[in-house]
Parts: sequence; structure tokens; C-alpha cells
Amino acid sequence: MAKRIKTAIATYKINKENLKDFINKSLDLTKILSKEEDNKIVMKVNMKNVLLYSSVGQGNDIHSFKSYLYKTDDFFKNKKDLDGDLVMIISNAKKFARNIKIFLDFEDDDIDFKLTYNEDNYVEKLHIRNSKLTLDIAGSDPKALKFDMDIEIIKDAMNPDNSLYNFKLTKDDFTRIKKMGLVEIDNDVLYLTIKEKKIAIGETKWQLELETIEEEDSTISFPKKYFNAINFTTESEMQVYVFDSFLMILGDNTNLLVSTEFSI
Repeated sequence: MAKRIKTAIATYKINKENLKDFINKSLDLTKILSKEEDNKIVMKVNMKNVLLYSSVGQGNDIHSFKSYLYKTDDFFKNKKDLDGDLVMIISNAKKFARNIKIFLDFEDDDIDFKLTYNEDNYVEKLHIRNSKLTLDIAGSDPKALKFDMDIEIIKDAMNPDNSLYNFKLTKDDFTRIKKMGLVEIDNDVLYLTIKEKKIAIGETKWQLELETIEEEDSTISFPKKYFNAINFTTESEMQVYVFDSFLMILGDNTNLLVSTEFSI
């Protein structure tokens, strides 16, 4: 006889403002993904935090990673006693966001957010309900999780103090870089260069100077499509940290990691 897998339920309550933000962040996380990744994102819930993230690549070969982090007390109206992280793999985040967006059309501001999970803490089903509508969404197979990330790993691997150097990227300069990226539309790489203490981002035909920096001359290349996934919200500028093999862009409650290569 096959072993029966035990399940448990954690029922949270979420208001429409937080649900709307959750939908927007889920869609934003798909910007670094392609059809091959099937728009998979991951949600992790524990006693302290709610972590949402997406990634491209697997194992130690990660090309891009983006995440949002919330305090559980801020995200949900109630907190559940949990042992470890509840993990839900959302297989098609765009479809998922479209489906749950309908809850924003109701007057109810009190929405049940029920997670049914197995003994390995993987969420098998998300059950969303208000006074009139119920919707069940199945969690994807845990085997689809190609890259596992938690908050402590983020804090350790992406500690700004371990960066080589950093610089400010303003919203205006980011917008200019995206527009200029259309000049070489067939090129999928941007270059971060330091020359004579001037740091700039550009391509072969153009460069936009950002600021002065006390670093030696160097050139780093990175994928344009991942850099374009930076999302300015209330911030007028973000800090970009340069590590040995990746760029990290920090916002209020989000970070974006983009793999890099040093050029000669």
C-alpha cells in the first residue's frame, strides 16, 4: 500500500491593497523570465517573512535572480505557527496573476488565503476566498524548483559589504539607457566601463556617463534584458553593487541580481 502523504492547512487573511501589490510583484518577477522557464516564480512563507522570487538558470549557474521581501505581519492580517518555510511554486505567474486579479473587483477587503501543504512543507493548493467567490490554484511539482533560495542565503551571498565597488543609478539615467538600448536592437549585451575614473553604461556605438568613481579601468558585460528588468517604484535612484560575477541592484524591498563577465 502506498504511503499516505499528510497535509496541513495554514489560513491567512490578506486585504485588497496587499493582494494588488502581490499581483503586481508577481508580474514584475516574470520580466527576467522567458517562455522556456514557463514564468515560474516561488513564494516562501514563514513566521517572519514572505519571500517572492524568480530566477534564470539552475544550481550554481544562475544568470539572473530577482526577489521581493515582506514582513509576514505586514503582508497578512494574521500569523500562523509554522515550522520552517512553506514553499509554493507557481508554474505560470502571468496566468496566476490574471486569475486572482478578479478579487480586486469585489467590495470585500477581507480575503482568505489558505495554503494546503504536505509534510515536506510544499504547498499543494492555494485556496482564495471572499464572501462570494472561491478559487483553487494548484502548486507546481517541487521538482520544478531549479534554484532554491532563502533569506539567509540572500543576506550572505548578496551582502553589499562584499562588493568590489558600487555606484548610484538614477531613474532618469536608467530610462535613458533603456531608450538608447534600441539603437543596437540586435545586440543583447550592455557594457559597464570605468575609464579615467568615469563610470558609464553603453554599447559599441554609445555610452552614457553616470558618475566619477575611484576605481581602476575595467569593462564588464551583462545581458541587456535582465538589466532592463530593474523596477523603479517610489525610488528616484538605486544603488548598484558590483561583485566578482554579478551586479546587484537594491531597492526598498527588492533586489535584482544580473550575472556579469569581465572583458579585456
